[in-house]
Amino acid sequence: MKADGLLPAIGIIPARWASARLPGKVLADLGGKPLVQHVWEKARASHLSRVVIATDSPEVAQAASGFGAEVVMTAQHHPNGSARCMEAFEKLDGGEQFPLLINIQGDEPFLSPAAINSLMEFMARKPHAVIGTTYHTETLSPHTGSESVVKLVTDADDRVLYFSRAAIPHRRSDAGINPVYKIHTGIYAFRTAHLYQLKKLPESRLELIECLEQLRWLYHGIPVYALETPAGSFSVDTSEDLERARKMYFHSPNTP
Repeated sequence: MKADGLLPAIGIIPARWASARLPGKVLADLGGKPLVQHVWEKARASHLSRVVIATDSPEVAQAASGFGAEVVMTAQHHPNGSARCMEAFEKLDGGEQFPLLINIQGDEPFLSPAAINSLMEFMARKPHAVIGTTYHTETLSPHTGSESVVKLVTDADDRVLYFSRAAIPHRRSDAGINPVYKIHTGIYAFRTAHLYQLKKLPESRLELIECLEQLRWLYHGIPVYALETPAGSFSVDTSEDLERARKMYFHSPNTP
């Protein structure tokens, strides 16, 4: 339910079947529920006015309908979740009433409703932001150094300067300070008035090199702003990530 002072927002959860590293991961079991159901339940507990699952898979659609989710079928060819969300938004009846679209990755079962609410509040405070996203901070570790973990850097006004799979900022060997890394969390807020513009942007070389859709927006000068939120969420990209998620779930004090 929308809180006072927030723009009406719709949450769309892209949930494709053909994940390159872990096919069918959105239906992987986590505590007796498919992964995507955990995401949907967290989104439903936030201030979002409406939550939809966008998929290209009849199996995912059937499972989502089974636990009560609204589902929109989308094409298979989408290169990323944002493109899938944009197609789903175009197909929705009543979508024009939502100034904000919140793209919530279907493989982040520990994303908190508070993080979604905070991002909505952030966009209300940053009317010049076309896109908003979130991050948490960590010091250097094998986890932060992994190329599957996306890092970002921001300016003094929270505007994103760059996203990378590399550890940025890089610490020179004789530097007298240790960096703290901003770890990107897979959630975006889009101003729906700009969706057509975003959809028409051509690919960029940086995007293709790093395999990061966010770099297309930065390359074309789209203002992307990032909000710090507490750690606790991560994307399930590999079988190792899935085992980590299961250990976290069963050791959580909030697990039923």
